[in-house]
Amino acid sequence: LAHEVGPRVRAAGSPAEQVERLNDYLFRERGFRGNRECYDDPRNSFLNDVLDRGCGLPITLAIVYVEVRRRLGLPIHGVGFPGHFLAKLEGDPEILVDAFFGCTLTRDACTERLRAVLGADAQLVPREHLRAATTHEIFIWLVEIISMFIFSSASDRNIVEAIPLWLFIPTPITETLAMPPSEE
Repeated sequence: LAHEVGPRVRAAGSPAEQVERLNDYLFRERGFRGNRECYDDPRNSFLNDVLDRGCGLPITLAIVYVEVRRRLGLPIHGVGFPGHFLAKLEGDPEILVDAFFGCTLTRDACTERLRAVLGADAQLVPREHLRAATTHEIFIWLVEIISMFIFSSASDRNIVEAIPLWLFIPTPITETLAMPPSEE
């Protein structure tokens, strides 16, 4: 992907033009999109399936977006925005990309989304809500999403096969599994 779009993106004059050209390529030409019809499809969580099918979750599509830009040598980060993972190009102005819906977002749009998730009184705090996620945080979120799909399938075989995912990763799921029984 990066090899194919690289010349177009690098030829752009400004960071905003670079983002627009990458958005055109990934979302319009290649058809990457959020899987709105079947959001809970486990294939939306696996990067190989997302690359093959061109659809996925906000986090997996943002990972594709971030990695294509990184391979072009252009700075960008994933952002664990409440309720919806984004990508952010640092700068003045910063550029926020919603890879699930294939668009850029303003801070006002982020505030509206934040209020939809946290309530009408929620205030956007950029250093908290638009903070760059670490690779470790992104990995943990993916494991948790995959775990939710596995548990929701209610198949004993799926749960047993997923145990290695949780053994050495501190997540709310492993913390719950490791809690001693309450004494009542």
